[in-house]
Amino acid sequence: MGGFPRGSYLWIAVDSFEYFSTSGFPGSVRVFIASLPGLSGLHITHKPLIRFEDSNSNSKTHHPQVDTRREANKSKPTTHSYLQLIASNYRSVTGYEVPRKFPTTVIGSYPKLPEAEEALRLRRSGRVDPGRFRELVNAAIRGVVGDYVEVGVDVISDGEQSREDMVVFFAENLRGFTLSDWVRVFDNVYFRKPVIVGRVEWVAPATLEDWLYATSVSQGRPVKAIVTGPYTIVEWSFVARRVDRAELVLEVASALRREIERLVEAGARYVQVDEPALSTRPSKEDAQLVGEALRRMLHGLDVKKIVHICYGRLERIFEYVVDYPVDQLALEFKNSNFRLLPYLKEYSYSKELGFGVVDVHVTKVESVREVVEAVERLMKLGVIGPEKVFLNPDCGLKRLPREVAKAKLRNMVEAARRAREIW
Repeated sequence: MGGFPRGSYLWIAVDSFEYFSTSGFPGSVRVFIASLPGLSGLHITHKPLIRFEDSNSNSKTHHPQVDTRREANKSKPTTHSYLQLIASNYRSVTGYEVPRKFPTTVIGSYPKLPEAEEALRLRRSGRVDPGRFRELVNAAIRGVVGDYVEVGVDVISDGEQSREDMVVFFAENLRGFTLSDWVRVFDNVYFRKPVIVGRVEWVAPATLEDWLYATSVSQGRPVKAIVTGPYTIVEWSFVARRVDRAELVLEVASALRREIERLVEAGARYVQVDEPALSTRPSKEDAQLVGEALRRMLHGLDVKKIVHICYGRLERIFEYVVDYPVDQLALEFKNSNFRLLPYLKEYSYSKELGFGVVDVHVTKVESVREVVEAVERLMKLGVIGPEKVFLNPDCGLKRLPREVAKAKLRNMVEAARRAREIW
């Protein structure tokens, strides 16, 4: 497992001392801590970072009307396994230097690896053992991270391997939702559209286990913590409540704030909120609502704050989007032939930009030259410098074959390297 620098102290933040005796940690945990090479002390601080739950805890039990797949199909980490992840996290979040100019990143999803497909198939059948599900998902995350590291992506994700759908995943993990029958999205793609039936509330961490595991195998690369935004969750759900739509979006935002806090407290340095639904309803009122929801989710958090929006007619509301309380807008450009570029200049854009240079809707792999030329178009505007430009795909890569996604990322990374030599 490796060790800590000699003389290090491990800080464990907890939100309950009910599992600790007056002599400190339970015996098995004390043994684990003592076995960490180089660790000479332990500090405990009363702050909600990781909740150490025993295996019989019922804290993740859902409302009866809510799909309880996390309770039934996903294992709860033991104290020991969480400490292993924290120790790995401590070691791996340091030591990798993200390039100052044109760092590369991903939006979030990656093609489902065979282990993830098997885990999701078993979950749908209702026959999955929680431990087996976690084993399969971790294997898939390990493969995804391996691809990112191999091609050289700087800021990575867990590939969203345990998420069958970006909205359904959160509906299954928040109180107040149930699922409808199958609904066709496009082509031959279907999903069980969520139904909001009660007050939406956070129950327990939904993304933390995947984020921690990805971080533990990332070889120091920072891992984005990614949540689907409240506007998109509401837009892509049926609402079976008498409630004002704006109030509902903010209610979901408050629930997601709790999720984000757990990720930040665990060490996440990049937090991304995905709002793909916004550009499909490009009105001033909706754009301002998303801004208010982002403030509710992200205010006061000491992290890099990112919002991802793609496709649609974003230029119609760009004047409101540029004022969002985030550090970075991660946007689609390539698929729309860089239609948004003039608006960066028109609205004196000054935030960081997640610059979409890879089209995720086609299997043709962009050449390195093609990506460098895209960067040149942006640099010629003279709006922001290379220190504020992250290169990324337009959107998630999940619809592409794995080898195509990997090839696109490889060329993007090489283009970034060449761009650093030019600008």
